[in-house]
Amino acid sequence: MSETKLRPYLTIDQIQYLVSLLEKDTAETASNQYKNKLLASLKLPLAKLSLGITRGAYKTNPRETIASKLGIEDESILTPAQQREAAYLTWQSNPLLCTAEQIKMAQLHRYENNMMTAQEEAEYESQD
Repeated sequence: MSETKLRPYLTIDQIQYLVSLLEKDTAETASNQYKNKLLASLKLPLAKLSLGITRGAYKTNPRETIASKLGIEDESILTPAQQREAAYLTWQSNPLLCTAEQIKMAQLHRYENNMMTAQEEAEYESQD
């Protein structure tokens, strides 16, 4: 019988934490065989990393801002319209990354560029 296996993506710190929890677990239960297999499968990549035999599968990178995509190091150089567009692009990709000010700028960009429905426009105009 085959088992379905998954490949979770964990950081080195997360793996080390799981190993320490499993090593501290002293309960004698029927699941010890699973604990031992799990410990072995977690310790192997740690050992390979420490010996330089392998390296991580990938690294996460922070999102690139519109300014950095344009080759601008100082975002204060952006015109107000570019700042609103940058805020809009950030808001569009992930609103949770936006500050309250960026959300206001994104909404203004939408308003100025006819990207709102009639109802959204009426709500936006009634806010101020």
